[in-house]
Amino acid sequence: HPSVSTAAPDTIKKLSAKAFSNAGLWCPHCSKQLNEELPSCPVCGFRLDACSEILGNQAPQLDFLLDPGSSLPPDTGERLAPAYQRLQRRFPQLALCLCFVELNPPLKPNELAFWLMNTAPDATQRRAWTVTIVFEISRFEAGLSPGYAIEPFIKTDPWSELLQSVTMKAQSEGWPAAMEGLLGGIQPLLTLASKKARRRTKKVAAKSANNR
Repeated sequence: HPSVSTAAPDTIKKLSAKAFSNAGLWCPHCSKQLNEELPSCPVCGFRLDACSEILGNQAPQLDFLLDPGSSLPPDTGERLAPAYQRLQRRFPQLALCLCFVELNPPLKPNELAFWLMNTAPDATQRRAWTVTIVFEISRFEAGLSPGYAIEPFIKTDPWSELLQSVTMKAQSEGWPAAMEGLLGGIQPLLTLASKKARRRTKKVAAKSANNR
């Protein structure tokens, strides 16, 4: 992994989403990148209410681990706690929700993640900094949906590569080991994104000062 920044742990906390010009907003069905939030995708027509028709309107709370089918070993939460705590010390506002399910086609992991993010009964402020990742445990697929505050730090390609490596590791070593790899891989991605954002913010501030 890339080296970890020595920046202050609250780097993300201090940066406004307005400092970004290329946030990762995309359709959870066809993965088309969008320039703004829309009621339906202009390419494939995906709508949140289409998910609600299948899943209903009562999503569970966005806990760290959602395992409705008890597919994980009982000690998984305890095993992952140290790595998750290290990640949250580095990025204190970040929250993760890792969901493990078997999905009936045509529902995709990123569609379920999107539904969870938009219908879960969590407070708005907490959800804004949450990244929900759904793992389809029978097909070893994954998809994610970020809250609006953390979304500018989520770049599609590196996160897709991370999730692909995680699902491959799950096939050979099991989900707990794969989740340890996920938690270790998230930190350098967010560190790099926050460093770029800080540089961009400084450029914007300098340009604004020069125009006065």
